Amino acid sequence: MKKTYILDTNILIHSPRSVLAFEDNDVAISPVTLEELDNLKNASGELGYNVRECYRTLNDLRKHGNIYDGIQVPDGGIFRVETGLSYEDFPVGFVEKKPDNIILATAKYLAANCGDPVILVTNDIAMHFKADVIGVDTQVFKNEQVSDESISYTGRQSLWVLGGVIDQIYRQKELGQDVVQEILGKNKDVRGLEVNEFVVLTDCENPKRRAYAFYNGKKLHLLQHKDEEPFGVVPRNEGQKFLQEALLRDSQEAPLVIAKGPAGTAKTFYALAAGLEAVVEEHKYRRILLVRPNVKFDETVGYLKGDEYDKVKPLIRPSLDNLELLVGKDWTNGNHDLEDSKIDYLFETGVIVAESLEYLRGRSITDTYVIVDEAQNSSVTQMLGIITRAGIGSKIVVLGDPDQIDNPHLDKHNNGLAYASEKMKGSPLCWQITMQNSECTRSELSMEAARLLQ
Repeated sequence: MKKTYILDTNILIHSPRSVLAFEDNDVAISPVTLEELDNLKNASGELGYNVRECYRTLNDLRKHGNIYDGIQVPDGGIFRVETGLSYEDFPVGFVEKKPDNIILATAKYLAANCGDPVILVTNDIAMHFKADVIGVDTQVFKNEQVSDESISYTGRQSLWVLGGVIDQIYRQKELGQDVVQEILGKNKDVRGLEVNEFVVLTDCENPKRRAYAFYNGKKLHLLQHKDEEPFGVVPRNEGQKFLQEALLRDSQEAPLVIAKGPAGTAKTFYALAAGLEAVVEEHKYRRILLVRPNVKFDETVGYLKGDEYDKVKPLIRPSLDNLELLVGKDWTNGNHDLEDSKIDYLFETGVIVAESLEYLRGRSITDTYVIVDEAQNSSVTQMLGIITRAGIGSKIVVLGDPDQIDNPHLDKHNNGLAYASEKMKGSPLCWQITMQNSECTRSELSMEAARLLQ
């Protein structure tokens, strides 16, 4: 059945071409959405870029007709700007001139007059509640939604094997496809292995005896880097062994690493340690580039005092805390003033560079170890922009906790971290690992609080 979708302004801001994403269904926006977009067209960073990109999309459509009368989109539906309003069923307290309420009134008018089912598409949780009050159906923007099944992918599996299999992989350093299929067949309720998925092989007769491996699409291979100590850091658990393997592989083998998991599992700490090892000790890359997505920060960074490092310093404070641990361990013997000077030295000499997303657009980043922290707060468009910036010789490490989202228009299903994880799963160029709560390396109090207070 054909439907009519009316798009909230936040959909166009985060997905500039979303008016073309509804197949042969009709799509409408309210005139107030054009006004809201106009107010944001000169904004800096991702916000302003997306608004301008949206206007380009609308302008391409406008060339084929009048947007108020309706223009046919490539897939057969009609796009238009709907001027009709209906405030029927609006309760006392809903201010009619408020933009959100005007959009709701547009949806209410369409529902009463167009003849097709009308659905308001919004990623604003408050709009869903308000729409319920006046009887308007809603949904989130599904084109960038990730399924629960995809979210549950952890990049790791545990398989039971006979002791002889453990002996074989330690002797040969690998297991062939026939052995892999036999192992999977003997383990009930397990799915097949994805390319670059990590595996714990456990001796069913002696559970303390294990082998750690990864699947390359054809064979299981023993981890090659689990016994190394990047920048003096030793892996403390299985998750860190897997993460270390992905981080220490060069940019040709593992140009993209995605690490998810709760705070305290050393994702950022380990990424920085591996980066410092690769840049300072091994000279594999020219520098480390720290990026932390934050739409609000993009709007205000240009007005902050100081040079670029001073402007982004508050944003990367968690990374600086981890750097203090790393440089203090190896260089300063506990002298805090020296710790600060060493960290400043890393930035002053360009070993580490911190930038906001607005400075990455249009660039090709070569020979760089890129760390994208707090990636769960990035939109799909932002994540695409980050990953596609990778030039020759660069490695991108994407870190985040899907349960700690601060962006009001994102959730665990539509953020850039989850989207990248789903779309890149199974790619030979991407390695993924999800850290577990039991692998938290913070204090006992921190772990107990996380367990009891969340």
